[in-house]
Amino acid sequence: MKKSKKVQVWWAAELVHEKLRIQSNCFDYSGQVIKSRVIVCIDDDPWSAVWASWLFHKMLGQGSAPVVLCVGGQGLLSRHTDNKELKAELEKMLGQKIGIFTEARRLQYVCLSLGVFPRNLYVLDKGTNTGANIGEIAEFLVEHPEVSESITFALTPRLSLRFERSFKFQIQEAMRKACAKIGQTVTNDFRLPEDRYFVGGQALSNACSWVNGKKCCNGEMMLHELASILDRCDRYAGKFQLPLEQPVDEETRKAAALLASCYRIKLGKMGIREIMQYLRLFVSLKKHQREMVEELKQIIRMKRREFEKEFGICFIR
Repeated sequence: MKKSKKVQVWWAAELVHEKLRIQSNCFDYSGQVIKSRVIVCIDDDPWSAVWASWLFHKMLGQGSAPVVLCVGGQGLLSRHTDNKELKAELEKMLGQKIGIFTEARRLQYVCLSLGVFPRNLYVLDKGTNTGANIGEIAEFLVEHPEVSESITFALTPRLSLRFERSFKFQIQEAMRKACAKIGQTVTNDFRLPEDRYFVGGQALSNACSWVNGKKCCNGEMMLHELASILDRCDRYAGKFQLPLEQPVDEETRKAAALLASCYRIKLGKMGIREIMQYLRLFVSLKKHQREMVEELKQIIRMKRREFEKEFGICFIR
């Protein structure tokens, strides 16, 4: 790709990353975090777990101890990041063997490393897509009615818009199915959880990192993700997720179209070009496993220092 085209693509990616996201709404008028009974970290990005851990300690300091759900099975590429070192460390933390080192297990590793209580952590890792993940969350809420009144999601900007639209569209039916699964009668006063969102304020350059694999092939992994956001919002509106609340401006649509013309794996296109792109990403993921682990541990060390100052936590070195 010519340099000028690369500049255009990066400009488009920054615009999509900034515009096709939601804003955090989990703070009150004074800037305090609104208490929630459940916090959710989700997807293949450890930053979700970092932010969920921060929310946990904030709410703990306000007198509540929410449960934290680590959600995510194995994706198209995340299945190739079953890191043996992190898995062994997690098993040592838990004092037991685990099965596959899924996305949720990686999130669990981060949460435990950042001081979330083991008894407050739950792993939901059977889902392989957004709908299945929402189904697992719904089953948890039905099985634990004592915490089902409110839920806060810690999301990355790239995931936030699609997930929020999907959750609001699917949660009612998902909870009805979960009730039916355990033989529970659904009454007219059936109550849905109040959902709130914490969306990290990452610049795109920071979001493309080794820790989440999005730095692979000079950020190409992230570009495939961003290229799919608007397409999925348009294509799945009324089917799997709510329509967008506000129309997307023409500049953002052009930026999304430019990305979609170059990066199509997440759009479900798997021709020769896409297969070659996938193979490059696969090789890059395998090649940079060490960098992914080291950067994750570096982030954990940094956040531990920050949490010690902010929350008075003492981590065992």
